[in-house]
Amino acid sequence: MPEIPPILVIGNAAVDALATPLDSFPPPGGTRQFDELIMAAGGCGVNVAIDLARMGVPCDLCAPVGRGIHGEFLVAEIEKVGIRSDHLYVDADAGTPFTLVAVAANGERTFLHRPGANATFSADHIPESLLRDRRFVLGAGAMMMHTLDGEPLARIMETARGHGAQTLLDVINTDDFPRDEWKRRLLPILPHLDWFLPSRAEAAHLTARTDPDDMAAWLHGHGARQVVIKLGGDGALWSPPDGASEHIAALTDGRIVDATGAGDAWCAGFVTGLLDGLAVPAAIRRGHASAVYCLQVLGASAGIPPLDEIRRLAGA
Repeated sequence: MPEIPPILVIGNAAVDALATPLDSFPPPGGTRQFDELIMAAGGCGVNVAIDLARMGVPCDLCAPVGRGIHGEFLVAEIEKVGIRSDHLYVDADAGTPFTLVAVAANGERTFLHRPGANATFSADHIPESLLRDRRFVLGAGAMMMHTLDGEPLARIMETARGHGAQTLLDVINTDDFPRDEWKRRLLPILPHLDWFLPSRAEAAHLTARTDPDDMAAWLHGHGARQVVIKLGGDGALWSPPDGASEHIAALTDGRIVDATGAGDAWCAGFVTGLLDGLAVPAAIRRGHASAVYCLQVLGASAGIPPLDEIRRLAGA
């Protein structure tokens, strides 16, 4: 029987079509030209898992795919990096999630997303047996898993913690939802997390605060334990349960080709730091280093190198 990987990633999936450079959209009936187009595996859950695999860190992935050639493409890309596909949920009645990604010349991106099977992915598709014997269970893509967000994912994380895993959650930044929907989908989960890992924008949507320290205090007040708020080029804020926050500066070489998947790469790097037993600031720098590599190449995971290279850049 194969050894159980220490990390289980639960999250959304997509096929990404990335077009660059695309700095604006045409008016109705108009046209814009761009130079490069690639198809790649995407979605936060898939990105984190593929990043870990490219680093050489074993993981399992539980994520949804749909029917047709896009589903076949996504499964093939997942298997190509050595991740087992037998934990994927296949919805034969839904399309595979698909995202059109317009990447501007400065690396910023705009997403147009078809949820497909992400909208039917539920707790019923995550058997308890998957949660056993893990060191970490990482949820990626909250706010875009319509039947898993909220109470269902809270129960999954509670069960995972009961089996001894540390639980982590990353979020998708979407302005489709009012704040009440952010609260409905995320607040039930917070008490069952060891680590909550939002970006500044995501934390702002949920907390209605603008200062990262105020955001962290609000999150602790609603049950969060360890909070790391990703601040992009400003690094990250780590706020432990005692509220004594620490700012960890960014690592950067100034070169940004495509920001797609940078937050996912950060999460993958961070959890490898925890897996290696690093102190939290060093694990955060590991996340920063992973994001730097991601930013330098078009596509969410194409730039992720073996873990030893990330360790060298991070200093640990």
